[in-house]
Amino acid sequence: MNRMSSLVGLACSALLTLAACKKEEAPPPPAPKPEAKKEEPKPEPPKPLAAAERGQWYLDCWSKFNSKAWDDFKKCFAADAETDDVDSGMPPAKGIDAVMERAKFHAQGFPDVMGEAQLVLVSGNTIMGAWLVKGTNSEKMMGMDGKEMAPTGKKVGFLLGHVVQTSEDGRSVVKEWGFVDMGSMSGQLGLNPAPHRPAMEKGADAPTVVVAADDQKEKDNLALVAKETEAYNKHDAKALAEMYTDDLVWTEAAMPDMDKKAMLKGLAGMWKGFSDMKITSEMSIAAGDFVGEVGTMAGTNDGDYPDMKLKKTGKTVSGRYMRIVKIEGGKIKQSWLFYNSMVWAVQLGLVPAPGAPPAEAPKDAPAPKKG
Repeated sequence: MNRMSSLVGLACSALLTLAACKKEEAPPPPAPKPEAKKEEPKPEPPKPLAAAERGQWYLDCWSKFNSKAWDDFKKCFAADAETDDVDSGMPPAKGIDAVMERAKFHAQGFPDVMGEAQLVLVSGNTIMGAWLVKGTNSEKMMGMDGKEMAPTGKKVGFLLGHVVQTSEDGRSVVKEWGFVDMGSMSGQLGLNPAPHRPAMEKGADAPTVVVAADDQKEKDNLALVAKETEAYNKHDAKALAEMYTDDLVWTEAAMPDMDKKAMLKGLAGMWKGFSDMKITSEMSIAAGDFVGEVGTMAGTNDGDYPDMKLKKTGKTVSGRYMRIVKIEGGKIKQSWLFYNSMVWAVQLGLVPAPGAPPAEAPKDAPAPKKG
């Protein structure tokens, strides 16, 4: 009995000792904390393009349009970009998707359309370009009356004035303006019998790209063009003649090139038909020997304009223009002027507005003669 009690006591003592030992054991070490994820360094934004690089970037973007590489062309624009086809009757396209649709719209009737750079000016975030745009109307497109028209099969070659405002880094277009003479384009397609510039087939062999230096010569060139504007608004032909070289070449989007004598004669005729004609410069840049500007021409047709076979209408006209001039020896040697002559024809009541149905003949009008 005592022996059994002792065994039981020993067993209990061993169990108690074991329990005590278990209580005295160190707690298990805490589980290691998961390592904090290291944040990947954000890639640095690309460096702003240098002035010379911006000219090449601009030409490269045009190359993407020419090849219809739409995905790559889209990368040339900011998300909130805007395209304005000046005086075309179309509202500006706002936002990258609308801008791309507008670009494709311009290529709709001309699958082979392409632009050839003639002259490019770069000044800060502003780029101005003179382009020769060529193509064949081999597909259906929207006509001047807003209706789909069959392809004419004719080739066009017209001058385009192009202005671009870029982002601060020079890597995307924020806003662009295009100046096209729809009168010449429609005339080349056989749709407009009025006088117009014939289709151009060849331009410069290579573009001239000029980057602003912001020096005294460029400031003097800007002052000369401002002085020219002042003389034009005073209708002072003598003062203007002194500002042009004797071998002046005057190029307008709507008509054949003119020399100094023909240009001054044309101005005199315009001032007779529009005695209050004035121009207002809204933006100008200088780069090397060149000055580019954007502005507005406005006046009242208060007299006959024989050069355009126009009788006095009493109507007021207003249209925007882009211009690039080359200055040599303190005088203007060459001038490129881009505008849409159709906007004046519409405002003078000579043609219906784009997209508008043709005017109905009066009910009592005589029937057209046969034959």
